[in-house]
Amino acid sequence: MSCENKQDERLRDLQLIEFGILKKFKELCDKHNLTYYLIGGTLLGAVRHKGFIPWDDDVDVSMPRPDYAKFISIAQNELEEPYRLVTKEIDPSIVCSFARMIDKRIKVKTEYTKSPQVNYAGIDVFPMDAMPENKFHYFFRKYHILFRRKLFVISEFNDAACITKDRRGLEKAIFILIDKCKLERLFNSMRQFRAYHRVLTKYPYDRGRYVGQLLGGYIYKYMMEREVYEPGKELEFEGELFRVPENYDALLRNLYGDYMMLPPEDKRDKHKSTILDE
Repeated sequence: MSCENKQDERLRDLQLIEFGILKKFKELCDKHNLTYYLIGGTLLGAVRHKGFIPWDDDVDVSMPRPDYAKFISIAQNELEEPYRLVTKEIDPSIVCSFARMIDKRIKVKTEYTKSPQVNYAGIDVFPMDAMPENKFHYFFRKYHILFRRKLFVISEFNDAACITKDRRGLEKAIFILIDKCKLERLFNSMRQFRAYHRVLTKYPYDRGRYVGQLLGGYIYKYMMEREVYEPGKELEFEGELFRVPENYDALLRNLYGDYMMLPPEDKRDKHKSTILDE
C-alpha cells in the first residue's frame, strides 16, 4: 500500500470515529429537544458530498446559546464512557473557547498550532450568540467581541494560534510581535476566557436580529439573519439525517462563495490531524 493510500485510510478511520461521536451528540440532543446545526465544513460536506469532505478531518456543530448551556449540563450528567464533554469551564487546561465532545479511547495529534497538540478524538460544539439590529450597537458590540477574542488567543498563543493561516499586513506583524515578545506571559488565560464569554453572552440570544457562532473560524461570516438558521431542516450526512440551517445555501455562499465547485488541490484546507497508535 502506498504512503498516500495509507494516509487516506487513516483519515477515513478518524472520520468514522468522529461520526460515531456525532451520532451520540444527536441522540442526546433529540432526547432533550435541543436545537443544533451542522456548520462549516461539516455542513458543506453534507450538501456537496452527503458526508465528510474527502480531505476534512473534523466535525463542527453549533447550538443556540440557551440550548448550548443546557447541553453542557445534560452531557456532564448523562454521557457514559468512553464519551465525555470537555470545556474550559470544566477543565481550565483546555485550550479552546468552545465545548468538545470526545471519545477517550482515541488520541489524535494536530499540527496547525504553534505547539502541536495531543487530544482525544472529538467534535467541536460551538454556541451561537446574537447581535442587535441597530447598526451602532452592532458595530460597538462587534469590535468589543473581536478585542476580547484577540486577548484570549494571545493568552493561549502557543496552543491556540493557528500557524497554517495565511496572515498578511497588520495581522501578520502582530502575530510576529506576540511570538517574539512572548506576550502570552502577561495574560491569565482563564481570566481572558471569562471576560470573552461575558461579552458574548451580554446580549440576550432571543432578542437578536442576527445570530451565529463567533468562536471558530470565519467569525462574522456566520452572523446572519435569524431566518437563515431557523427553524432548520434535515440533510443526509454519512447515511443518516442531521439538522442543518433552514437556508443553508445562503450561509454556505457567505462562507465559501461558489461552494459546489471543488477547490484546487493546493487550496484544500487540511487540518493535519493524525490518530496516534497505542
